[in-house]
Amino acid sequence: MLQCLYGYHFLVGMRYLHSLYWSVMSLSTISKLPHPKDPKEYMYTIITMIGALLLFATIMGMVAHIVSSMHSARKEFQGTSSPRP
Repeated sequence: MLQCLYGYHFLVGMRYLHSLYWSVMSLSTISKLPHPKDPKEYMYTIITMIGALLLFATIMGMVAHIVSSMHSARKEFQGTSSPRP
C-alpha cells in the first residue's frame, strides 16, 4: 500500500514538475531543447532557465538605465551651454 501511494505521489509530482518546466520554457521562448527524463534534469533545466531570464532582465534594465541617464545628462548639458538673453 505504501509503495502504491509513493508511486501516485511521484506521478502527481512529475506532472507538476512538467507543468513548471513547460511554463518556464514558454516564458523563455526556448522550446527546441530535448525534454528532461527524470526529476533532477527537470529541476536543473528549470533553475538554469529562470537564472538566464533573470540575468537577461538585469542586463536589459542596466542598459535602459544607462540610456535614460545619458538622455538626461545631454538635456542638462544642452540647457547650460545655450546662451541666455
